[in-house]
Amino acid sequence: MSEAHKLAEKDYLSGLKYKEIAEKYGVTLNTVKSWKQRHGWSREKGAPVDKSVHTNKGGAPRGNRNALGNKGGAAPKRNGNAIKHGLFRKFLPDDPETREIYDSAGQMSPLDLLWEQIQIKFTAIIRAQRIMFVRDRDDQTKVVKKDLDIGTEYEIQHAWDKQAAFLTAQARAMTALTSMIRQYEEMLRAAPPDELREERLLQIEKLRVEIAKTKGADGGETEDDGFLEALKGKAAEVWADEGAT
Repeated sequence: MSEAHKLAEKDYLSGLKYKEIAEKYGVTLNTVKSWKQRHGWSREKGAPVDKSVHTNKGGAPRGNRNALGNKGGAAPKRNGNAIKHGLFRKFLPDDPETREIYDSAGQMSPLDLLWEQIQIKFTAIIRAQRIMFVRDRDDQTKVVKKDLDIGTEYEIQHAWDKQAAFLTAQARAMTALTSMIRQYEEMLRAAPPDELREERLLQIEKLRVEIAKTKGADGGETEDDGFLEALKGKAAEVWADEGAT
């Protein structure tokens, strides 16, 4: 299975569809899509399509009455089926980066999208530990509130105010993260078993350990392992970037 994605990539570049690749290698459709995202499969425009691949002819299946009354069994003119996937794309800003993100998201499975959100949320929580750090009870922050003709008005943020704000924000973030993880686990366990599914379940278990460690940072200690692997290095990059500044 470890080499399957390399062979599958060649099939993808030759023109095979996701479904055909999944059937050939005995994996799920989501697994094939995940391979494409993880290993950066990319077809060049105008790439040849395997002519031996069976394609469905137009029209509804024999006996299907959903399109009854439409010539050739096709959808009626002005039907939204042909444009529903691009309906929102035309309202996006005329920005190449925005459209690239939108198009990439369209190639990802719901599982992949949710896992990306989990990684981003956890990275933000870990990063907040440094940004919101309160040194001690005497740690005060002086912030400019207004610039007046007679002088400058300041706002003093006391240690207890900053700590309370941090704990509130942290609790909300943890609740959101826990909810996303629970949803991800439910979706994952409902998926057909394969190598990728087991790998993702292991990632979730490692992430749970790190969340428990973050929640108990001022209490008991937990083994310091797993979170770099669980995030595939993304949180590590955040710390490295901040350390370089």
